[in-house]
Amino acid sequence: MSGPSKLEATLELHIRGMKLPKPETEYIFHPSRCWRFDFAWPDRKLAVEVEGGGWSNGRHTRGPDARLAGVSV
Repeated sequence: MSGPSKLEATLELHIRGMKLPKPETEYIFHPSRCWRFDFAWPDRKLAVEVEGGGWSNGRHTRGPDARLAGVSV
């Protein structure tokens, strides 16, 4: 896996600059699939996907599965 995209790096800078809690990065949220969120705060059930399948209407849109798990994306 390569490093973060420019958008991911920019968001990470903003998160730090606003002194928000540090998120987990590349967080695997599905128990049987290797689906990942770019940033996640599992204790808050909150996730951010910057450029993933959900954004680009890719084959694996994670939103429905995440919502079933009680996670806001």
